[in-house]
Amino acid sequence: MTDISPHAVVACPANLAKGVTVGAFTFIGPKVRVGPNTRIDNNVVIDGDADIGPDNHIYPFALIGADGASGRVCIGRGSQIREHVVVAAAPPPGEPTRIGDFTLLSTGCYVGAGSRVDERVVLGTYSQLAENTHLEEHVWASAFTGTERDVTIGRYSFTSGYAGIDHDAPPYAMLQGFPFRIRGVNTHNLKRCGFSDESIEALKDIFRSLFNGAEHGVVPGRLGEWSSRVDLDENQRYLVDFLRRAGYDGADRGA
Repeated sequence: MTDISPHAVVACPANLAKGVTVGAFTFIGPKVRVGPNTRIDNNVVIDGDADIGPDNHIYPFALIGADGASGRVCIGRGSQIREHVVVAAAPPPGEPTRIGDFTLLSTGCYVGAGSRVDERVVLGTYSQLAENTHLEEHVWASAFTGTERDVTIGRYSFTSGYAGIDHDAPPYAMLQGFPFRIRGVNTHNLKRCGFSDESIEALKDIFRSLFNGAEHGVVPGRLGEWSSRVDLDENQRYLVDFLRRAGYDGADRGA
């Protein structure tokens, strides 16, 4: 059964599955759908066209959606949305704002409309994602990380505190500064996620080749050389393809 505080407001016909709990002074709008065993604490607002999966925990004073009936938000399963987090709704006809599975949005974070946060991301305290930001899987962003709109942070990357991401940031990288610079391979996170020593060394080889000695972006001509190779492993190939899509071959990119 659901457990709804008598001091909460759940507008009809909101759909709350079995095992959902709703704390006092929380408001849930009529187009909200909540999956089983999700806990919604006191003083939360969820409104608009919001689809929230199972086993999430939404902490006090979080604000999700709240863009009238039209704004859309989709949240996966097993995530923690901490106090004072704002997840802005995306108006149609664009894609909804999406939060992936097993993600942590720490206290005071802001996720802009139309942004996409993939699975197992950690977003540090008071980090701010502008509209249409994409954080790929296993990104770990430290406190007060900020992005400009329409940028992507590649998978398994780490941002230091107060990092400013003003253009697409490569996967597997340590990112530091405002605006950011690439400081090497995110070895600690890769080991924590089960990457082999051989895979990490292969990434270090390509990082040294592409970025060491580059004033901006990558060393001229190197990205083309790596692109033409047929002996790249899965992660090296993903890095090369990401950099080409992001315009690192010839664009003025920080490194």
